[in-house]
Amino acid sequence: MLRALWCSMQKSLHTPEQFARFLTLLRQTRRDQQVTQVELSERIGLPQSDISKVERGVRRLDLLELRAWLKGLGVSPVEFLLKLEAAFDADAERNRRMQKRVK
Repeated sequence: MLRALWCSMQKSLHTPEQFARFLTLLRQTRRDQQVTQVELSERIGLPQSDISKVERGVRRLDLLELRAWLKGLGVSPVEFLLKLEAAFDADAERNRRMQKRVK
């Protein structure tokens, strides 16, 4: 039973492409704010190595860490999520168009 619970916790609700899009937007948001990894680490209290690990997808952020990350960049979480949703929508539309071409 514990194994089944552990295995069910490993499943993800996103695709690898969505996660890659999230990481790209996270990194681009930091760069758009002209903040280095070192500066962000000092602002939010995470080691620079953790900032790098997050941006490379090695370490994940929980919701509260994402909020602190975005506040450290001076970006509204709502603004960030709206951009992420727009990117997901654009990707989905692009995929639909590609599938139509294949048919």
